[in-house]
Order: sequence, then structure tokens, then C-alpha cells
Amino acid sequence: MKEHITVFGSLNYDLLVKQQRMPKIGETFIGEELVEMCGGKGANQAAQSGKLKMKTI
Repeated sequence: MKEHITVFGSLNYDLLVKQQRMPKIGETFIGEELVEMCGGKGANQAAQSGKLKMKTI
């Protein structure tokens, strides 16, 4: 029997806003760039297991 890893966890769609500095308390701040990517604990664990050449389901 071939071993594999089963991942239980979340898969999220992350929206990240890039900016030059952190806004001050109460400050309205316009970001410079919007980055969209997959994330979540389950997705991150599955991706890293795949990089280790483990069969991941």
C-alpha cells in the first residue's frame, strides 16, 4: 500500500493590498496594488506536501 497524506482544512481566496507603509490609527489609506491568491491552512499544507513529492489528497 502506497502512503499518502490526507489534508483536512480550509481553502480561502485571499485579497492582499500592497502599500508602502502601515496606515496610522484612524487613517484612510489607499493601497497601491491588489494581489489575489489562494490561501488557507489546508491549502498551504497540501501545497507543501506536494512540494515534498508526497501523494496528497
